Amino acid sequence: MNINVKDTLLLSDNNEYVVISKLNYDNKIYLLLISKNMQDIKFCYQDNDEVVIVDDSDVIKNLMALFLKDLAAQANNL
Repeated sequence: MNINVKDTLLLSDNNEYVVISKLNYDNKIYLLLISKNMQDIKFCYQDNDEVVIVDDSDVIKNLMALFLKDLAAQANNL
């Protein structure tokens, strides 16, 4: 399954999320998702055809910094 930025995903919590950023970190493809109602964000990774929610706080801290850097770079290219 190829997931791209701007795709909409339905997660196991029955909420729809939009992919706002995607990056490769530690040999995994990570996704930054925001709920359509803008009330929740999720850090996930792709595992074959499955989207797995990250719950390790240390990994989330690292991902936050990486996604922030990536989003800032994208904003500078606008």
